[in-house]
Amino acid sequence: MRGLVSLTCGTVLCVWLWWTIAPACAETAEAGTAARVDALLAGGEFDAALDTLKAAVAQAPQDQAWRDQFAILRQVVHMRRLMATESDPAKLDRMAQALRSFYYEHNLYSEAESLDRATHQRVGSHYTACQLAETLLELGRNAEAVEVLQAARVPADAPRGQVLLGIAAARNGSVDDARRIAETVLAGDEMSPDLLLFAARLHALTGDTPAALASLRRCFERTLPGRLERVKNRARACTDLEPLAAGPEFALVLETASKIKVSGCSGGTSCGKCPSRSKCASADRK
Repeated sequence: MRGLVSLTCGTVLCVWLWWTIAPACAETAEAGTAARVDALLAGGEFDAALDTLKAAVAQAPQDQAWRDQFAILRQVVHMRRLMATESDPAKLDRMAQALRSFYYEHNLYSEAESLDRATHQRVGSHYTACQLAETLLELGRNAEAVEVLQAARVPADAPRGQVLLGIAAARNGSVDDARRIAETVLAGDEMSPDLLLFAARLHALTGDTPAALASLRRCFERTLPGRLERVKNRARACTDLEPLAAGPEFALVLETASKIKVSGCSGGTSCGKCPSRSKCASADRK
């Protein structure tokens, strides 16, 4: 409970790591329970989803996967309540990012939109505008995404905002405008994995398959090994990348391994109980 109040980095990490726990539940408990939890979350019934997981833990107390999922969702439910009363900007930012990661992992884009709108109204930065625009694009509301970015006056040299504008333009049929953005904004090589995935989407929408595949490959190479499968699954499900799926090169790119070197981490949900935490570089970063 202390971790819930303090909102340590370990709490945020636990939310991010839901995706590493969920597959184990399908193997060790009834898949129907997992499906019910997902359906309840999709309907915004977080308390009911938490009760369902609590019952699963009661039925199989030895199942660590259910216990971990219950603990993570309990943190999420707690943070959702705290967001309504918390006044400290730093704590609000940490909670918002943790909740947004959880929502995106479960495709809860309506929940993410409400959160992003509140955050953007509170902060009003180019970054929060991009987050809201990204969520609107996930919801297929391209014109609204453009309005948000234009209202925020995202600079021409801000790659993320410009690429989001390009994706919206391509979806709306303004392919020439999207190509211009792709040619001018995406010329550099030093891009984050997140931006590279956006770049791949933009290139795919403009018909530049080689550039899209190259961006996707670099995205995978620069993604942490522990997150790689998650990012690949997102690429597989992304409708903007559907033009790539018909070719054999897409399957080959999906086999790309990460080039990021990591420590000999145990892969747990936090550093707290790890026997190697005192000599692990990951613990220092967290």
